[in-house]
Amino acid sequence: MQLNMLLDRNDCSPIEIKNIMYDSRDKKPNSIFFCLQGITNDGHSFITQAIDNGAVAIVHSREIRSKKEGIAYIFESDLDNSFAKAVNRFFGSPSSKLKLIGITGTNGKTTIGSLIFQLLNFQYKTGYIGTLGVKTPDYQLKPSLTTQDLVTNQQLLSKMVSEHVNFCAFEVSSQGIELGRVKQLVFDCCVFTNLTQDHLDFHLNMESYYQAKKQLFLQLSENGFSVINIDDVYGLRLSKEITKKNITVSMKSSDVDVFIHSIVLDKNETRFSITTESKTHNFVTNLIGKYNIFNLVQAMIVCHEYGLMFDGMIESIKHIDVIEGRIERVENDFGFDIFVDFAHTPDGLEKIMSFAKEIIQESGRVITVFGAPGKRDKSKRAQMGAVADKYCDLIILTEDDPRDEQVSDISDQIASMIYMHPYVKIESRVEAIRNAISVAKPNDILLILGKGPEKTMYRHKPEPYDGDAQVIIDCLNKRKEEEYE
Repeated sequence: MQLNMLLDRNDCSPIEIKNIMYDSRDKKPNSIFFCLQGITNDGHSFITQAIDNGAVAIVHSREIRSKKEGIAYIFESDLDNSFAKAVNRFFGSPSSKLKLIGITGTNGKTTIGSLIFQLLNFQYKTGYIGTLGVKTPDYQLKPSLTTQDLVTNQQLLSKMVSEHVNFCAFEVSSQGIELGRVKQLVFDCCVFTNLTQDHLDFHLNMESYYQAKKQLFLQLSENGFSVINIDDVYGLRLSKEITKKNITVSMKSSDVDVFIHSIVLDKNETRFSITTESKTHNFVTNLIGKYNIFNLVQAMIVCHEYGLMFDGMIESIKHIDVIEGRIERVENDFGFDIFVDFAHTPDGLEKIMSFAKEIIQESGRVITVFGAPGKRDKSKRAQMGAVADKYCDLIILTEDDPRDEQVSDISDQIASMIYMHPYVKIESRVEAIRNAISVAKPNDILLILGKGPEKTMYRHKPEPYDGDAQVIIDCLNKRKEEEYE
């Protein structure tokens, strides 16, 4: 694309631009480089490196004293918006050529995105972008960030458009919104899951966190709609503050568009009903936990708006594909249950721990292994300990991406609100899981929380990690060997 068309400016020469460079270290010939201000770095400091790596045009917002001959320099006072518009033009505005479904909230984004991907693919070619990577019916890419950089997002959507993908379920984090990673994207549907304490190291307070989430709903297309959990206080507020069509969902009040009720929980399946427009539909699903039923219903509503009938989904939700690291069961021969889950906030812990307490047999115990990330919102750590103390019979505190903090210090902060139940601190996550499995008895429920499907452990630097599910399997095999000796 020519530079003048890319920037929509008549004062630019028609240089051919073949790439957009957002990292000056990447070699990209015939590229345009925007001197963006990051959290810690200023792009103006890397102009020479960008030119050495192929930039032929530099878009800047500060005066540049030394200019290199043969390079186009363009001044833009609003660099962030100029960048977002240029990226959108470069990739042909792909979000306007498919139905983009944005899912945001503290918890549940990955589950809802995965469910929409599964259900819509029964009728339409659908993609997914989020924590579990990038998926279409034709290929799958490994996960990176929940919401990747703007260039990558636009590039992925452009590829999906070229492959005739009709819909894309897109997880959107609050940081992604604040850092401009979804700017210029047009959403046909937005889903709000909930808003509970997390990321306050970034947003500082809950009001700023809410306002970041709300921004997504301002990017709805003219005829777009949203699906909102109004059992959440911020969801209720959001439903009143946005002007476009929104479908309200609740387990507490029948005065909504979709009311979830008659829930019967079991460790293997869940029965539930929904009432909408005076009609009731009854379902059975292999998904377990009330919060997962809420996730499922929000996904079903999205699919219903796009033409799938509720009764037509009865069979398809009976056997949902396992969503990796989301209340994922690990089978064993010892008579206890093991679940791996990504829960890493006080609210996330409460949901899965209360579910375990609801289904536990009288003789069983809830045993939990978890920690808290280093260099992240420290204010939630004691709250996580209080939740575990409320529901669990034995708590094993361990590492969860400690970064450059001491695991023992993080564990102490979590333990500061544990008063009623025994806890132990085991620094190695592998050893903590091994310990939980070694002490588990028939009818116990083991919850291994925080990492989900992640295969990296961030200590002082990212290190390979087998993943909780594989570690569990190894520990189960070790226990079996020891008992046969």
